[in-house]
Amino acid sequence: MDIDFCVTTSATWQLVGYFLFALKVVIPVVIIILGIMDFVNALIAKEDSGISKATKSLIVRFVMGIAIFFVPLIISVGFHLVASASTFLQKADTCQTCLLQPFNSSCEAAKATAKKALAAEKEEALNDRQSFGSKVEGCYKCNGKYVWTDEKCGTKVISLDGVYTKKTCEAENNNPANKVEQSLIERPSTGESSKITDVIYLGDSIMNGVCIYKNLDKSSGCYYGVGKSIEWLKGNSTQMGSGINSANPVSEITTIIKNNSKKKYGIVILMGVNDLSGGGNPKTIANSYASFYSKLAQGDWKNAILKIVSINPVGSNVARYGYNATYLSNARINSFNSELSKAIGNLRLANVKFCSTGIKQSELDYFDDLHFGNNGRAKLYNAIQENCLK
Repeated sequence: MDIDFCVTTSATWQLVGYFLFALKVVIPVVIIILGIMDFVNALIAKEDSGISKATKSLIVRFVMGIAIFFVPLIISVGFHLVASASTFLQKADTCQTCLLQPFNSSCEAAKATAKKALAAEKEEALNDRQSFGSKVEGCYKCNGKYVWTDEKCGTKVISLDGVYTKKTCEAENNNPANKVEQSLIERPSTGESSKITDVIYLGDSIMNGVCIYKNLDKSSGCYYGVGKSIEWLKGNSTQMGSGINSANPVSEITTIIKNNSKKKYGIVILMGVNDLSGGGNPKTIANSYASFYSKLAQGDWKNAILKIVSINPVGSNVARYGYNATYLSNARINSFNSELSKAIGNLRLANVKFCSTGIKQSELDYFDDLHFGNNGRAKLYNAIQENCLK
């Protein structure tokens, strides 16, 4: 659900509005009461100079109280005067209403809208982490068509605009963005990748999103581990559990390679974002991955071609969704990608190549500033085909 900034932050504006309302009522009253008390004390003392001074003080305080009372009105006038010159303020009615009229019903409506949108985002994120085997009624892509089913045909589609209804799901079939489907590339025709006959995808929840977009599961060449790091690839038992479709993907892929010796597998790997979110040094993490890939490429996977995909940028507000923005920043991601590219290049192995997707932050549709909606997944999938497998 795409809602503007003022609606999203309406609760905060309302809280500040309550504070301003209290100030505009309490402070003038206090000022006037203090002035009256000074005046009464002067009358009791029966000193002309004291009465004159108290009278002036009362008048000044009365004027101050009136001025403070009208501060919200001054702010409101200011909003209207500069609104025509500011694109933001032209859409700031909700900000103004909740700030200056916190008891207004339209402010409460904005809060309800924001709450509903946040609930939809959480539900969407939850849906995106469901395993392929779950049976949940929803919008699924079946043979290139969007249908409302219980996953009998494919994997669940996640919408950037919130949770699908049956009507909006079926409407996706008329969306021009969904008209062109690019087939899974199994036989690239040019360059060194022309040797590849079959593609296997391996990665964390970002790669899982790509597999969801293409309706791939383990049986069709997708191995994912939601929230997993390099320890999952190494078979560390602490990395097993929920969010995976293979407890030991490296071992399973090794078996596939050995049992199909006539095939040339291209193994596309996208990992590292969860390692970075843990706070490790980007260079150290990159070198660990490069070392691990080197052992695979010279050992059990020596007959395969490894395509190591760069981590994509994150959105600008990952902290809002509970991620550590200090660790999960684009500066650290860029550093990791740079170090990983350099480390893989230094391996000088013909069957291990670093692949940059070249995707920019502005080109991705996020639903939690880390994971992508369907358009972002399509963008990443197509970038992998174009930049890594051709």
